[in-house]
Amino acid sequence: PPQGDGVNTNLAFMISQFPDEWVFLTKRLHTEGLIETAESQDLYSDFMKQRLNHEIIVEIRLWTAMRMQSVAKTVIGALQYGRALASLPKIKQWYAQFPEKRVAEDHVE
Repeated sequence: PPQGDGVNTNLAFMISQFPDEWVFLTKRLHTEGLIETAESQDLYSDFMKQRLNHEIIVEIRLWTAMRMQSVAKTVIGALQYGRALASLPKIKQWYAQFPEKRVAEDHVE
C-alpha cells in the first residue's frame, strides 16, 4: 500500500484504513487490463497526478465511497453520542410528567 506523502486526502486515509483491499483493487484493475502495473503505490500516484482515464477514476471513487460511508457513519455516531446521553434526563423528565405514557426503557430489549 502507498505510504503517506504528507498530503492529507480522503483517499490516503481510506487506503490507510483498508490497505489490503486497496491492493486487491489494484490487482483487479491490472487483471482487467485497465492499468499497466499492479503496484498500488503507482495507482495512488497516478490518481493524485490525474493521469488515469475516467473509468479508473470512477472505480477508485466507488471503492472509496463504499468504504467511506461506514467510516462516516461511525464518526457521526461518535460525535452524536454525547448529545444522545445529554438528552436522556430530558426524556425521563418528560415521561415523569405523563405517567400514563410508556417509559422509554420499556421499548429497549
